[in-house]
Amino acid sequence: MKIIEKIKNRNADAHNNPIPTIVAFGSSSTEGCFEISLDNDGKILTVRDKKHAYHRYLTDMIDDMYPQCSVTLVNAGIAGDTTVDGLGRLERDVLSKNPDLVIMSLGGNDCGTRGLDALEEYGENLRTMLTRILNTGAEILFWTPYCMCRRVSPEIKEPFLCEVAADVANKNNTGIYDAFADKSREVCRELSVKVCDLREKWLQMERAGVDTDAMLSNHINHATREYQAVVARYLFEAMLED
Repeated sequence: MKIIEKIKNRNADAHNNPIPTIVAFGSSSTEGCFEISLDNDGKILTVRDKKHAYHRYLTDMIDDMYPQCSVTLVNAGIAGDTTVDGLGRLERDVLSKNPDLVIMSLGGNDCGTRGLDALEEYGENLRTMLTRILNTGAEILFWTPYCMCRRVSPEIKEPFLCEVAADVANKNNTGIYDAFADKSREVCRELSVKVCDLREKWLQMERAGVDTDAMLSNHINHATREYQAVVARYLFEAMLED
């Protein structure tokens, strides 16, 4: 990707090349959300540990590989966001930063909120956002949402969170999340947007006998801190490709 050329040039000659800017745009998996619980009023409490979000690992990799290049990384993730929310804040949180690269993932919450009823709207919203980003000259690396539970974990004690986990597992087991991943791939193909297919990599582990539910920090839909580092490696490898 062109972002690597910009990083390489900055690393070779910092005086005559600008600092590359990368915006990570998405929802909870971008923001850096992990464990969840309920407070006394039944409100969901989410542990935010941004130093273990995938993009922090990614910037560490860039620092290691290109030690004389500083990269500006903007965390534009907000937990719970749908593509409707993303459209509403695209200018403020993404385009106004003049990014060289937008690493983006949205869709899990569109699906989780309305299921297949939201599929076509999701596709149109995604197409609009990607087009607006591309029109600025920025590159996009889109990654497919991946980490969803297959069952309700006995570690979940609160009845409400058990209901949430059951709903997520049902959508995962009946192919509804796959339909949203397929829609995102379709839209990205139309617009020639590069995809890092983390959904497929997660499914490959399942087919190989890996208990992926054990890799969820909240037992529902947030991957562990350790897997966030793996996500960063996959994304960095995609950035290195032509």
